[in-house]
Amino acid sequence: MAKKDKRESRESVTKKQARLSHHERETMKRIWIAVGAMVVLIAIIIAYALAQAYWIQPNIPAAVVNGEKISQETMAHYVGYQQFLLRQQLIQTEQLEQQMDPKGKNGFFTSQIQQMKARLGAPETFARQTLDKLIDNLLIRQAAQRLQITVSDAEVEAAIQQAFGYNPNPPTPTPTPSPRPTATPAAGQPTATPLPTPTPTATPLTYDGYQKRYKDYLSYLQTQTGITEQEFRQTFSDRLLQTKVEEAVTKDVPKTEEAVHVRHILIIPKTPTPETVGKGTPTPTPDAAAQEAADKKARQEAEDILKQLKGGADFAALAKKYSNDPGSAAKGGDLGWFGRNMTVKEFEDAAFALQKPGQISGIVKTKYGYHIIQLVEKDPKHPRPQADIKRAQDQAFQKWLDDQRSKAKITRNFTMKMLPPKLQTPIPLP
Repeated sequence: MAKKDKRESRESVTKKQARLSHHERETMKRIWIAVGAMVVLIAIIIAYALAQAYWIQPNIPAAVVNGEKISQETMAHYVGYQQFLLRQQLIQTEQLEQQMDPKGKNGFFTSQIQQMKARLGAPETFARQTLDKLIDNLLIRQAAQRLQITVSDAEVEAAIQQAFGYNPNPPTPTPTPSPRPTATPAAGQPTATPLPTPTPTATPLTYDGYQKRYKDYLSYLQTQTGITEQEFRQTFSDRLLQTKVEEAVTKDVPKTEEAVHVRHILIIPKTPTPETVGKGTPTPTPDAAAQEAADKKARQEAEDILKQLKGGADFAALAKKYSNDPGSAAKGGDLGWFGRNMTVKEFEDAAFALQKPGQISGIVKTKYGYHIIQLVEKDPKHPRPQADIKRAQDQAFQKWLDDQRSKAKITRNFTMKMLPPKLQTPIPLP
């Protein structure tokens, strides 16, 4: 009986040990599964982080314009390139200031230098402005494709050659005559003046010289900014393409306008300047009665002059004698040609209302005083000044470009982290 109890006791212990061993194995199994899952999860997290850092983030475009991408790399290269150009411009402007205005009295160079330093000192603003320009370039390229406007490789090459001072078809140099020996003057005759020594003609840049200059500059540029040769040439292509597109979209800007050529006599009311009360006290305003009297006197003077003109007096002579306009009085009141929207409305309406050369207006009041106007010439299709045409073309092109931006689907993803560290911080300047 005792043996049976011992056997049963041992079997009970064995079963208990077996149960404990199974439980431990299950527990360890669950632990290892958890550890394995944790390792996999960590691996996934690390892989995702690496993918974000080395593949996903670098491949997010800085911007997308109607489905076309501007890569981070291109963005960084152009920011560096524009920064490089601005630094070169800053150096040149500082050198010019030292040569032409070393004490900064004029203020022009100082203002330009301060503006350039401010731009270089604000890297994020500078980068976003560069991105805006890249977006505009892409919009112009897309529009050029629709308009079937192209720029050839030959045109780009010619523009680059010109920029580097190479002329593939230099003009034939004109031979400079050599001075001929002169005979010894006889007694009493004046000594002949020797001919000047011919100035040596500058040796034109050869093609090989141009190639070396181009490659050296490009190599230096790539070291400084990272810009590729293709991107560098693209800047020239974009410039040429913009010119062609601008010509196409502004072709309807009028080259002529209705214009008049007039003379005038101006009489300005001479209101007495009131006496100052004391130092630091504002100058008192002339009283209404004095102003009214001066205005009445000026108008009466203008009426007297108009009466003389109607009596046959010479307009130019009276303008020289009486006109208070310092810019035109000495010229007999001549204002030259001008079109619409070039002067105050009252003067413009009166001038354009005149129809025949020699016709004289009545008295015209403007904020400047009292005018008498004589029409010299009138032309419904007078050539516009080139500056006016250029201004109108610039405005028309800007309006067109604004319209392209508003219609385009533009996504900006840019952050400063997309740029190399050296482009994220302000440039140290003296």
